Amino acid sequence: MNREIENKRTALKNGRKSGSISEDDQNATNLTILSLEEEVRELKMLSVGDGTEAFKALKKDFDGRTKLLKKLADEAGTKLSNVFKFCESVFGEGQEMLILVTELTISYYGAHFISRYGCKEYFEHNKELLFYERQKEIISQLEDLELS
Repeated sequence: MNREIENKRTALKNGRKSGSISEDDQNATNLTILSLEEEVRELKMLSVGDGTEAFKALKKDFDGRTKLLKKLADEAGTKLSNVFKFCESVFGEGQEMLILVTELTISYYGAHFISRYGCKEYFEHNKELLFYERQKEIISQLEDLELS
């Protein structure tokens, strides 16, 4: 595992020097390195002897982290739904809803989260806004045709 950590560090260093690695990839690589280092520390603390015991320990830790991340994603999804409900109740279907949907759409992390975990309210409002935008586009095209 130490060899893998060094390989990741070297790749990160080379990518930074050449400018060929994006900031998101740098962050992901740094998180991978930190995670691997933490796993190495945990295995040393457990004094795991053979590969089977090490695998079981890592698997247990991985399963725990996965469960925690799923819980956090579910909580974030609930909070996002609450944001839509709040926006609907306070502002209705006005410009604020358009701004909310637009911000979530253009935000890399917001769009990634929604595409991965979904948000019923986002899809409903985005669909409505797409229909509205398409309707405006068609009306504009019709007006252009009538002027010609």
